[in-house]
Amino acid sequence: MDLVDRLLEQGADAFQIAKVCGVHADTIRNRIKSIHKKNFQDYRAEKLRKIDWNEFEKLMTAGSSVREASAFFGFNEGYFYARVKEHYGVSKTSEVKERFQAKGNAEIRLKQYELGQGEKHPAMLIWLGKNRLGQSDKQETKVEAQVGIQSINFSKPTNSEEEE
Repeated sequence: MDLVDRLLEQGADAFQIAKVCGVHADTIRNRIKSIHKKNFQDYRAEKLRKIDWNEFEKLMTAGSSVREASAFFGFNEGYFYARVKEHYGVSKTSEVKERFQAKGNAEIRLKQYELGQGEKHPAMLIWLGKNRLGQSDKQETKVEAQVGIQSINFSKPTNSEEEE
């Protein structure tokens, strides 16, 4: 399998492959047509269908990054980022990540609460709470006080002050 085939398997488009190979995009399109015996749009549409958005949402809720999800599905990062933006109608993939990770954090909190009501073993949820939600065993007390400073004059007395 040559470089073009590997990049196609990762989900790269003709422009990305052409840039890497140093050739014109039409050359790559012709190669794609000869490999797949169909036009480039059909090949790309076939690649688009292979993203399982429910599985993607599960990965995001569990705390995965979009980069990790692209590797999970076997797609080129740039291509995958573009598909995520298009699918969710956002300008940044971080918006999607934040949305689903917030859902995951809420689910962790709910499970912790439910386990706290019973006699189960919450060690994993405690670990998740500490590491993902920033919870700790320490209880901090903050004390604030205002201290006033009185100025004292340490200069030598003048002759008039000594006489008094």
